Amino acid sequence: MSRNNTCRAVLGLSAAFVVLASQSGAATWTPVKNLPPNSAPIGHMLLLTDGSIMAQDYTNGSCSAKWYRLQPDSTGSYVNGTWSALASMSTGRLFFASVMLPSGKVFVLGGEYSGSSCSANDNNTGEIYDPVANTWSPIATFPQSQFGDDMAILLNDGNILASYLAGRETYLYTPGTNSWTFASEKFNNDVSDEEGWTKLADGKILTYDIFQTLAVGGSNKGYAELSNALGSAWADISPDDGSANGAIPALSSVALGYELGPQLRLQDGRVLVIGATNNTALYNETTNTWAAGPTIVGNLNGTNAAFGADDAPAAILPNGHVIFAADAGPNPVTSTGNTTNGSHTVTNIPHATIALLQQYWAVAQQDGGTGVIPSGTYIYSIDNVNNTVTLFDGCCNYVNATGTVTGEGLVFGGIFSNPTQLFDFNPAGNSGAGSISPVSPALSTNYLTNDGSFLSRMLMLPTGQLLFSDGSNQLNIYTPDGTASPAYKPVINGIAYSGTTGVFTLTGKQLNGQSAGSAYGDDVMNDSNYPIVRLTSTTGTVYYARTTNWSNYGVATGATAETVTFTVPAGITAGNYSVLVSGAGIQSSPVALNITSSELTPP
Repeated sequence: MSRNNTCRAVLGLSAAFVVLASQSGAATWTPVKNLPPNSAPIGHMLLLTDGSIMAQDYTNGSCSAKWYRLQPDSTGSYVNGTWSALASMSTGRLFFASVMLPSGKVFVLGGEYSGSSCSANDNNTGEIYDPVANTWSPIATFPQSQFGDDMAILLNDGNILASYLAGRETYLYTPGTNSWTFASEKFNNDVSDEEGWTKLADGKILTYDIFQTLAVGGSNKGYAELSNALGSAWADISPDDGSANGAIPALSSVALGYELGPQLRLQDGRVLVIGATNNTALYNETTNTWAAGPTIVGNLNGTNAAFGADDAPAAILPNGHVIFAADAGPNPVTSTGNTTNGSHTVTNIPHATIALLQQYWAVAQQDGGTGVIPSGTYIYSIDNVNNTVTLFDGCCNYVNATGTVTGEGLVFGGIFSNPTQLFDFNPAGNSGAGSISPVSPALSTNYLTNDGSFLSRMLMLPTGQLLFSDGSNQLNIYTPDGTASPAYKPVINGIAYSGTTGVFTLTGKQLNGQSAGSAYGDDVMNDSNYPIVRLTSTTGTVYYARTTNWSNYGVATGATAETVTFTVPAGITAGNYSVLVSGAGIQSSPVALNITSSELTPP
């Protein structure tokens, strides 16, 4: 990403004994009741293994080191949750990798921007957060001099696979030894910058090679590849050279900064890749086939227009639909206008052009120079009567032209252009080819209207709801309609006391869910394919237990037997509870658990 940085014994139970998010009626948006500490805007969000949300301060899009915690209330509601401050990172970071570890700790690496000056330095340092101790500790430095906003993902053997943004090399981080080793080189001649990674059911990692694709050029050209489950080798799955079937539509361009949207594994096993253009693509591993998905069409000035995910979030709901953000980036407008040295007003813009423009769109010279229009210039206001626009720096000050030119060639809008709109991908639509429509009901905020999609974040909650940040301090929760298919739900086979005070072992299957839950691309990684355990008392009080020691780190694990350790929170009392486990937002059916006093009393 390159942009101006200015401005998540088994008994049947009655329904009355279980508190669940309501998903039987129409879908709804609900604002989170309480604001974060200091009314801070929220950026990066992670689901901790105790069910709480770890959220980064996003004040002015800065490289903040501050984090906050959103704790659901005693009924399990995140809407009514409460906030508290967490320990700060040693280094402020913006656009970086993060991975939830089986210990319950959080691994972060890099930062496209970092430090007190928030400079674009592609930081290669990392650190680990311990939520129990509320402390951060440094880790070994990434082997290359740059990491920035590239990819990192937990493999099924417990190592973390990380990419190098300026080359083909990938590396493995081993948490137990705090060490890095070389993993492999990607198959195609492609750097890893800007791409996303998706874990498949067999543990392989899929990526679409943007730079290789654009270097070859042409329509329906596409390069992609799969790593093996250990990250030690990559295999070509490119329709362009015949190693895969089908074709991939154009998903990015040089004009769109090589940007790409999120990619997610669908419940039927296909992978959805959302483009910065208004194209999408679908990959079927079983048949090794790529196909064009539906196009993204939004509303721009009252008319249908191409929308794209030039860095944007997505999340897959329990019902299998994918909610994602996209903006007007694919719609740059080229025109002319008169500039006057020292004036922040551009005049004599053709009236047909004025009707197409949006406030806050970027303004640049057609020739790519900056001798008349300085870099980092945006539209502050639009006068449709006098066919003029005023210019500013995207934050606080007018920007003056530095030359007097009649009929200066100009480009308005383009990459990262507002507005941002939310869309719903239905994998079963259009006879299984998929369909895209606006999210219903719509969510409209000033931030969505005035900003590009890269500011937004999504996270699946254990309740099956979607937590959404538009980059402001007001989070919203989407409660979808429909439920998960019984075939995809986690199953609890048993719960046993471990012999350690307050610690239990849960056995079952499909505990991690069917996918990563949410995705963004190279700038935000918040996979939540791990078990979250929730207990509800007979009086309706909800407790989240902290999970550790997941026996499996995959997705869509089928009939494979799995275990997870959970520690009940302090203050829980002996008695009867219903227990649910959730993986990437998909909940199991409840089971009954009796917790005795002896299981809560230290020896």
